[in-house]
Amino acid sequence: MSSRRSGKSPASVHAALALLTAAYVLSYVDRTIIALMVGPIRADLGLTDTQFSLLGGLAFAVFYSTLGVPFGWWADRGNRPRIVALGVFFWSVMTMLCGFARSFTGLFLMRVGVGVGEAALSPSAYSLIAETYPPDRVGRALSIYGTGIYLGVGLSFVLGGVLVDRLSALPPIEIGFLGEFAGWQQVFLLVGLPGLLLAPLALFVLREPRLERLSDTVGSGADGRADPSRPNIFAWLGQNRLFLIAHFLGFSALSLAFNGYLAWMAEFLLRTFAVGKSESGFAIGIIVLILGVGGMLAGGFVSDWLRQRGDLKGALTAACGGAIAMTPFAAIAPLMPSATASLLAFAPIMALSAFCFGPAVIALQLATPIDLRARTSALFLLVVNLAGIGLGGTVVAAISDFSLGADGARIGEALALAGGASALIGVPLLFLARHKMPTYE
Repeated sequence: MSSRRSGKSPASVHAALALLTAAYVLSYVDRTIIALMVGPIRADLGLTDTQFSLLGGLAFAVFYSTLGVPFGWWADRGNRPRIVALGVFFWSVMTMLCGFARSFTGLFLMRVGVGVGEAALSPSAYSLIAETYPPDRVGRALSIYGTGIYLGVGLSFVLGGVLVDRLSALPPIEIGFLGEFAGWQQVFLLVGLPGLLLAPLALFVLREPRLERLSDTVGSGADGRADPSRPNIFAWLGQNRLFLIAHFLGFSALSLAFNGYLAWMAEFLLRTFAVGKSESGFAIGIIVLILGVGGMLAGGFVSDWLRQRGDLKGALTAACGGAIAMTPFAAIAPLMPSATASLLAFAPIMALSAFCFGPAVIALQLATPIDLRARTSALFLLVVNLAGIGLGGTVVAAISDFSLGADGARIGEALALAGGASALIGVPLLFLARHKMPTYE
């Protein structure tokens, strides 16, 4: 990170990026761990696949996505370190409260709370990072932050799979007047704890650069764009509506495919090939950790490399190529004849989707005036997460429950249909977004 641009020491800048990335890792652990507890939660609460998908999807995504907009508005004007600290603390508490749920309604409401807290993080983080890096290095910084997705999901599957199996094999524990807690409830209690330690640390490590930027520039941003005190976001959104619509919907389609696989891959392996959750969780987690992190970093470096060589739309050039390569794997992974073959086809889905998602954020930050970045990011997250997190798992479950049979035996076919079609739809939209992307030297 460039201390020249931020006015901070390199050590403090690196520490801030590390903390934001750690918070992103925890957010994905807390939101993803539920995917490994389909069986015990369904059994204890008497749920269908569709009901369970709502817990992992819409219960979280609706509030996570919609509240990102006011959080983005706040982040463009307020103290972003405080917003991040508040969000981390709140979602960690709500994750732990999921362990107290005794009904579908109770767990649904707690998952809503997790989404509310996590909505505070990324709009603030994206804009803080983009303000600190020069344009030809923004990709690397944002891709490092973006690895939090894959580190969080990977750790959730690798460590969470072992944790779920071990706690599920033990009898429920009794905690005083609070009553009995089954294994899946204990998991929620444990994974929420680290965030309670990270939240106060954010107040000491993160700094708000806005006052320094405003004191250095009179009447305009550092790059000559609009006065941050009077952002005209509606005019900018209207002028660039075709770019934004194509960008948001294109990456939403890829996100739907990605999240559908995350929500159901472990359960697919269990139902189709009798692969235990510990074994499948470890395999999926390693794939996500290695190929997801590698793909995200590669997407950022390729985006910067293309921009340094004169392609001001390099981020979307990279994303278009990744989306084309991902599509066939998204359509065939669950149709393979063995668990090993399915996992081998699943691996490039993770690598290539990660390669695309880094450039998604990079392109949006570089195309957006500095004083509008948090709000535009929040709008992006609203659309992408409603489609991806909100509908990814539910679309697969609905195809399985209502089109292929309610017993869930054909969940793999539903996953192939949803994943392949979504990726195919995303490709032409990303090409349109690249064509319409505004650029700044």
